[in-house]
Amino acid sequence: MPSTYTDNGGGAANGSKKIFTYTFPILKTEDVKVSLNGVTQATTKYTVDTTTNPTQIEFNNTSIDSTLQESTGAPKSGVDVRIYRQTTVGKISGDDDPRVVFSQGSVIRSIDLNANTEQALYAIHELQDQPIEAPELQDGSVTSSKILDGAIVNADVNAAAAIEGSKLQAASSSNAGSMSASDKSKLDSIDFNARDDQTGAEIKALYEGESNTNAYTNAEKDKLLNIELNATADQTDAEIKTAYENNSNTNAFTDAEKSKLSNIELNSTADQTGAEIKTAYEGEANTNAFTDAEKTKLSGIATGADVTSSNSVGALNDVDLTGVADNKILKYQASSAKFVIADDTGGGGGSSTFTGLTDSPTNYTGAAGKTVKVNSTADGVEFVDVNTDLDQDSTPQLGGNLDVQSNEINTSTTDGNIVLNPNGAGVVEIKGDGTTNGTVGTIKLNCSNNNHGVQIASPPHSAGASYTLTLPNTDGNANQVLKTDGSGGLDWVDQTTDTNTIYTAGTGLTLTGTTFSVDTLNQNTTGTSGGLTGTPSITVNQVTAASLDISGDVDVDGTLEADAITVNGTALAASATTDTTDANNISSGTLAANRVAQLNQNTTGSAATLTTPRTINGVNFDGSADITVADSTKMPLAGGTFTGEVIFQKEITETVFAITDASSVALDPINGTIQTWTLGANRTATDSLTTGQSMLLIVTASGSSYTMTWPTMTWVGGSAPTLGGATPTAIELFKVGSTLYGATVGDLG
Repeated sequence: MPSTYTDNGGGAANGSKKIFTYTFPILKTEDVKVSLNGVTQATTKYTVDTTTNPTQIEFNNTSIDSTLQESTGAPKSGVDVRIYRQTTVGKISGDDDPRVVFSQGSVIRSIDLNANTEQALYAIHELQDQPIEAPELQDGSVTSSKILDGAIVNADVNAAAAIEGSKLQAASSSNAGSMSASDKSKLDSIDFNARDDQTGAEIKALYEGESNTNAYTNAEKDKLLNIELNATADQTDAEIKTAYENNSNTNAFTDAEKSKLSNIELNSTADQTGAEIKTAYEGEANTNAFTDAEKTKLSGIATGADVTSSNSVGALNDVDLTGVADNKILKYQASSAKFVIADDTGGGGGSSTFTGLTDSPTNYTGAAGKTVKVNSTADGVEFVDVNTDLDQDSTPQLGGNLDVQSNEINTSTTDGNIVLNPNGAGVVEIKGDGTTNGTVGTIKLNCSNNNHGVQIASPPHSAGASYTLTLPNTDGNANQVLKTDGSGGLDWVDQTTDTNTIYTAGTGLTLTGTTFSVDTLNQNTTGTSGGLTGTPSITVNQVTAASLDISGDVDVDGTLEADAITVNGTALAASATTDTTDANNISSGTLAANRVAQLNQNTTGSAATLTTPRTINGVNFDGSADITVADSTKMPLAGGTFTGEVIFQKEITETVFAITDASSVALDPINGTIQTWTLGANRTATDSLTTGQSMLLIVTASGSSYTMTWPTMTWVGGSAPTLGGATPTAIELFKVGSTLYGATVGDLG
């Protein structure tokens, strides 16, 4: 019997495996079911793929059952995965079962019989594979003879089952069974958990588990053995000290030694090197220790040298000490090439003023907060105000962002410009507020009074716009407009006069504010000349023309006024209007229904005979016979949709369409339900069927045994047919949903 299910197809569940395969055939993907640990899963939790061989299902992460599936949808490790087929049999509302329904007089085809047979066989196979459920067992059908010996185990007996003692065999020396009354009394007198085979360890554990036994553990016993005889726990400090110091190699400190140790600083060493001592010494404040360089300098000074005596400077040939006194200074004198004694009158050190120095400011008076700069003659310095402007700096630079707060950047120069000069390919950038949906970069050009302004804004962030608009090379001519070249380049172009434009409007074209002149309005209302399509309606409030020639009907809802009107060669009176025109003046044509007040006709008599007889369904339209109008609920002669049952009492003749041979041909039932194709070479067929359509294709490969390349489709039996060469091969094609099916009927030899 063919299998109708596959367990753990392609390998057992491991927590990551999501694809499982199956090999049994199906009629439709909806028949494929999946269970996890015996629980049938919703069809939304997996997809069925029929394009692979073998076919497969794949779990997704929809409606995860955390007890059976991982978060990815993959069954957890150890979960049993069963893929099985469940073919629906019998007509159910909304289903297409059985696969094919035959009506009285319909054509019976082998492919339809095979489809119904396969459906029934699949259902029988599934029934045979299905385990028998408890409700399906007939009462009394399970007897003792049907129960295998030893099949009922302890777990099969309910714990609440009240089994009578008479049902239990009495105990014996060789067989366990029911208990006697005396045995029960003996058992009642024995403590719960009592036993007669306790080991020493068990007894020890029970004893030591009781309170106040003071039983020793092995560790406590070992500790007791290690305590010397006569050991005491109440020794005095003096006894302990004496006992300790009487032992050799204790190196116990005396009080004097301890005092000595206390006076030694922490981290003190007795083996410090000279370098360590030097470093420690020189690291102290106010030591004024000499470095080697300083010691060398000191050694170079002559013994007895006095650098504090004024007389010692006299040894210098370029120093004149004449006039030495308090508050005097040394001043170089170019005429004598010597340093001479001079008064401190120029800010040389002792005075609190700059007086006496011709190249310096006079004094500090009134100079608070000012700065010093070289004067305009470059022969001295002077006090000036601190300059906060940048005009003194020819190349000022910013170390950060410039925040003008609520102030402006302007110029005091009359009619002066403010120039922004980026470097190289840099640009002047106006930023937005830095958010996704906020304010974009905007330039505002104000009016002269700054009360109004026109803004130029960037497109929003959502537009993702990045482009460059390049202005024209000139300012253009009068009445010219800007035109883009499609790459951002703008140029001035002349406005052109529209002489041949097609205007399209849903309800009409309205032109106001000017004169719309039409030299010639030449339009066939059913054609497409003049640029108009369909059946246009042109509304003209006023037509001014030297002459107007209208070949068709004219509908005038208002008053028709004219100086002279000629109808079919007959001139009408100048005062005549359509409202007063007598019928005698109308020679031919058609009157609108609203122009006829009443049609004088006896409704009980026969209709007046028309000059040119007309018929409806073959009956003269003159009242001589009843006229039957076709019923819209009846079958049309061409096209239409049947919504109910159709019964054909006689034969049905289908169109046999001969396909014109080509390298690639679209298979389309619209050409006929029976089509023939004689191949002139190896050919390719494409799919033009829609769901619910079918056709019979008869292919002749000729004597050369040409081959056919088929579109993506599912073949009944698993493979495409081998064409019969010169013998025609019949193939049935039908489409369900998006799947094209093919079934080989056979060779027609």
